Amino acid sequence: MRINYKKINREMRMEKTSRAVDFFRKQGYKFELKNYKMLDNMDRLNLIAGTLERIFPGYRIDFRKFEEKKPEAKQIELDYDFDLHEIMESAEGIPSTEKALEIFYSNRIAHTCRDVQKQMLSDMFTEKNRENAGYKSLIYHFDGKEIDQIAKSAHRYFIAESNMNTKAANIAQRQLAKNGITIDEIEILRKRGYDALAKGYVDCMAIKDEAIAESIKILKEDKTQSFGLAKVKNGKREENVFVIDVPCFGQMSVHIYDEKLITLLSDNEYRYPICNADNVLLIDKTSEYQESFMLQDTPELIESLRKLKSRREAHEIAVKAGLQKDELEMLYKTNDEGDER
Repeated sequence: MRINYKKINREMRMEKTSRAVDFFRKQGYKFELKNYKMLDNMDRLNLIAGTLERIFPGYRIDFRKFEEKKPEAKQIELDYDFDLHEIMESAEGIPSTEKALEIFYSNRIAHTCRDVQKQMLSDMFTEKNRENAGYKSLIYHFDGKEIDQIAKSAHRYFIAESNMNTKAANIAQRQLAKNGITIDEIEILRKRGYDALAKGYVDCMAIKDEAIAESIKILKEDKTQSFGLAKVKNGKREENVFVIDVPCFGQMSVHIYDEKLITLLSDNEYRYPICNADNVLLIDKTSEYQESFMLQDTPELIESLRKLKSRREAHEIAVKAGLQKDELEMLYKTNDEGDER
């Protein structure tokens, strides 16, 4: 039976909005740094897992859609009763992996807040267009990129207001006004929980940055994992990305903007390919195709991976197989002169 993704997506969007707003209105305080830092690593991970299960259970559908783009043998299957808590438990006692999951999934929660903000705006514009159907001058016409920018302006407004930064709030309000967003519409967004989502986004991004700083310290002391700062192109812009190869889980990458973190990574350039920047999940599960390589011992595995045409695919399998930094380096060396592939 063919899955009606359009219907599922619509239902998921509505559920995600109500769940996220309800959670951050009632329990968002748990992600405030002063409260969050009182938890140990596993309590933090379980809070993150429980939050994502609560506000975005549709991640399973997103993961399936992502995997279905691949040939069947290369798809990773989730058990019908899969729960994020089991992923967190599998990292227990491995500090670098615990931190990698904390970074990846706190970032995921923050972006869920942003996605819900954009959906809330889109829904409001649709409602307003219905009300003003007979008045062409009052109809909103925004594409996805424009809604993204409006979402950021509305976000800045509520954060500035909560920080009692009148100047910044006025600037954000003027930016919204240029797009026809009045103070009445801003109040509609407030009533629907936009301000709670804005705070949730900020708190989760602060948690991500804290975890990155802690992770850099752990990784520099450990020296067995490859990690570092990568520069990636996004249109005409160059963006900073923090990358870790997490043994048995895969490659993790997130954007970083904090100059202190960028400075901390200035002597750690990540030289390998970025494998899956749009990963839905960071998990220690593999596909049949990946497992077929892992039956080999390390020297044979490395030789088999070197023969693959796709460096990204080879790298991801190597990390899933648990290879460490020095073993990954062998993947990129020639047999004779030791030059990079």
